[in-house]
This record gives sequence, C-alpha cells and structure tokens, in this order.
Amino acid sequence: MLDQLINQSSEFDSRKADHIAPAREFHFNSLAAIEPPAILGSLQSSPLMPDEHALRQLCTKLGPAVWGKGTSKSLPYDYVTTIPADLRSTAFNRHLQDANGSRWMVRGYGNKARAVLSGDYPGGANHDGDFENTQYLKAVHELVTASLPSFPEIRLVRPSVTPDDLNIKVMWKNVQTGTDEGGQYGIGVYIGNGETGSKKLSVLPCLQRTKCDNSIILDSENGLAMVHRGSLAAMRTQFKAAIGRMFQVGAELLDRMIAAEEEQIDDFEMVLGGLAIKHGWRDDISAAVMVGTEGKRTRAGIVNGVTWAAHTRIENPNEQVEMEMLGGSILVAPDTLFATAAKQCRREMAGL
Repeated sequence: MLDQLINQSSEFDSRKADHIAPAREFHFNSLAAIEPPAILGSLQSSPLMPDEHALRQLCTKLGPAVWGKGTSKSLPYDYVTTIPADLRSTAFNRHLQDANGSRWMVRGYGNKARAVLSGDYPGGANHDGDFENTQYLKAVHELVTASLPSFPEIRLVRPSVTPDDLNIKVMWKNVQTGTDEGGQYGIGVYIGNGETGSKKLSVLPCLQRTKCDNSIILDSENGLAMVHRGSLAAMRTQFKAAIGRMFQVGAELLDRMIAAEEEQIDDFEMVLGGLAIKHGWRDDISAAVMVGTEGKRTRAGIVNGVTWAAHTRIENPNEQVEMEMLGGSILVAPDTLFATAAKQCRREMAGL
C-alpha cells in the first residue's frame, strides 16, 4: 500500500512548482491571479489563481504593508473577496511595493496557487522531483521494509495523501490485552504533514482498537510536532528518530487505555452533553459518540465513542485525525475535564 501512496503522491508532485522571490517581484493580473517573476534562463510561469487558503494567507502577509511591520492585522478577507477582481489586483499590486523586502514562496499546483509562504519555508522538490510528502512517505517505506522481519504484523490504517496533506497510521505490533473490553490493540504511530503552512510535521503515538477499528492518537510532548522552520534535511532526521521513540510511548498509552476501561464516569450523559457543547459536535456526531461507547459508562467508553465517530461520520482525513487526537486527549485528561463538561451541560439546559 505504501508503494501506491508514493506513486499517487509523485503524480501530485508532477503538477507542483514553487516560486521564491522578493514579494514585490510578484504581480497580480486583471483576474487577480498571481504572476510569478521569470527566473533567468527559464520560461515565464502561467498565472496562478489563489485558492481560499492561499488568499487568506495573502491577506495576512499584506497586513504589514498596510499597517506597518509587526502588526497582527490582516486585510479583511470578506472585503477582498467581495470587490471586483481588477480592483483587488490593483490594491494587491500597490501593497506589494510596501512589502518591506520580504520574500515569498508561492506554491503552485497546476494553475492554482495553493499557498503563499515565507521565502525561507523548508520545502521544495529534491533532485528526484519529490516534494515533502513524497519524501516522508519514502522514509516511512524504508523503515517499514527494514522492520518487516522483526514486525511481520505491520499494517497501515486508513492512509491518505492529497496534493497538500499526508495522514497515515502505521501499526507495528498487535497486543492482546487479556480483557473482554478492549480485546486486541495495534501499537504504532500516526504520521502527518502539510505542505501549505496549515499543518505541522507530526509523529505521534497511536493505538488501533481492532475490535471496532478505532484509532486513538496522543498529541504528546513525547511525540514530534514541528512547525516548518529550519532545513528540510534536519526535519527529516528528527522525523526518522521520532518514529522509533513512539513505539515505546504507544505501549505506555495502551496501559492507560486498559486502566480507563475500569474508570467509571459519574453523570455520564451530562459529560457527553458538555463535551458536545464544548467541541461543537453536530447531532449525528453526538449520536455516533453514544453508539461508540458500547454502553460502557467509563473513560474508555468515551474515548471509544469519540474515536468511533471520527471514522464513521467524518470523511475529511485531517478532521478525522483531529477527532482521534481528541480521543487521545480525553484518555489522558485530568478528572476535572468530566466535572467541567457536566457542569457546562447543566448550565446549557438551564439556559444560563
């Protein structure tokens, strides 16, 4: 399956291009598409129409050109998207001249600008034409191939790669807990990355409950969650080292899950109601969480409910992972989380 993901990611890479230059050397045409500067000895790139994500980044990056260096203000997105394209282009081109010498990396995919990042963003194609997601996939492939003799049970769980994002869960080993509640668990790692500045490079401990195919991801300080700064080579080095460390953390996470199977939660329905309010769950998400508890009024029941809803009601891989991380955070949260959630639910019901 990793071979298929690598091929798919490589196909995406064939349509990608990065354009790095001082901000004032970019230009917006009458349709408000970005025209990258021509590089010596190369052909002029076709205009790139910013998608919503890139346009929001543009609004942020042009804020200092309007309000001064160091400001946290950005151009109002609603206004920018409401005015005619030619007026937007005129305004953007004027602001570019006040960009204070900043450098941009405009990431293109086909005729679309998918991101507008700082010029020192660590990324880009290597000598094989591989962008970051493909490079990380190949690193995982090497590690998995080398580990197969020692861990023949290695498997992937709901892997996904898009032109922008990577989400995979690698289960190294299956463990039988000896309890009727959990049954068998896979111990492994979650690996995620984004190429558009909205997602960190992450290597986090992960459990896979084979009974119901739930994934529990722990957003732990023992894991790796790196913003994209510094060199890509240094990030790859830390990435490979973190994968090995996460196996031990995953074993510790399993111990927490076994203990959670015996931890009864008072005011169970109120706690679920408070969590739904806090996290803004849709009605179908709340219903799926209740089903996923399997009638267990325990901490593990809540964790299983949340992670069941993640893969049965949510299609977007990034949003799935966020919900699975929520399950991990509930697993290790202090008891005050449940008391606070129940209190919030009561206040809501009382109209307070």
